[in-house]
Amino acid sequence: MSTAGAPDIRATAGAGLIGVYISVAMYGWTIFQMAHYYQRSWRTDTMWLKVYVFYIWAVETLHTYLICAYIWRSAIAEFGNPLAWAVTTRVDDIVTGITGLIMLSVHLFYIRRLWILSEKNILLVGIVTLLAFAHFALEIAVVVLTIEFPSFDQFHKTTPFYTGSLAIAAADDMIIAASLCYFLYTRRTGIRSTDTLVNRIITYSIMTGAVTSVVDIAILICFVAMPNNLVYLALFDFLPILYVTSLLAMLNAREHLQKISTVSTSGTALSGFALGDLRAGRGAAFDSDGNPRHDPVSSKLVFAYPGPGNTVTTTGLSESMQDVSQDRPHGEV
Repeated sequence: MSTAGAPDIRATAGAGLIGVYISVAMYGWTIFQMAHYYQRSWRTDTMWLKVYVFYIWAVETLHTYLICAYIWRSAIAEFGNPLAWAVTTRVDDIVTGITGLIMLSVHLFYIRRLWILSEKNILLVGIVTLLAFAHFALEIAVVVLTIEFPSFDQFHKTTPFYTGSLAIAAADDMIIAASLCYFLYTRRTGIRSTDTLVNRIITYSIMTGAVTSVVDIAILICFVAMPNNLVYLALFDFLPILYVTSLLAMLNAREHLQKISTVSTSGTALSGFALGDLRAGRGAAFDSDGNPRHDPVSSKLVFAYPGPGNTVTTTGLSESMQDVSQDRPHGEV
């Protein structure tokens, strides 16, 4: 192969190393997040959610390994060969597909929350689900094309598919975040404690959607504006782990949000929270698996939090159904 198509080593090796450094650092953080999740939520969350968290982490582990293997091959195994950075192997190309799989999995998790919050709004959920699968399909198309055109100077033949997938991902993130915020806002009751909780959840939703959308758009801009280097790769390398760490942060935030949702009514502490699993005015709440749980005690806005031994406490204008834990004093959260 001619060296004419070889990119500037500073804009390829440098960008690749920066992306991997950030990814590995964030991966270390996800290990802590996952350990914290299982320590705090092992007895309260359903098996499907615990398996889902492990699945997401396992796929991200594979992703981190593969991007490290790419750097090892290019910088160590083929040291001194500038063309090593200009050609990808099939294993390298699979990274794009794994990125798409992680993003699809996280999108589907948030879509499930949106399905519950929107009270099964088929049109809205159908649109965001279609966008999520469209993004994944385009990512797979990019994988196929990069296998067919492995050299750097040919990679931009995938531009329509690559830019399309990034644009769709950014749009899906923004729509999901905006929709969650809207439906959460409609659950505001005027009660300070519950409104504070809702506002916090809205903030989490905005931050999650905004950060991932900004990174998607930044990758798109770098890819289009700088076609002769791999600067976009630095961002693309840590994009999937950004989705994973945001998801784990949201799950781990439930305990903190539960505490700030605590209110006192008739000397009894009422608390509870399951992110996204709330409905107003129907005497029902959702368990940690998203299934409605009947609450005959309160017909007000209900936040359900499954506690140890599947006990449940609620917020509303009534006394709690039962204590969070039998070994705590009555009314203590």
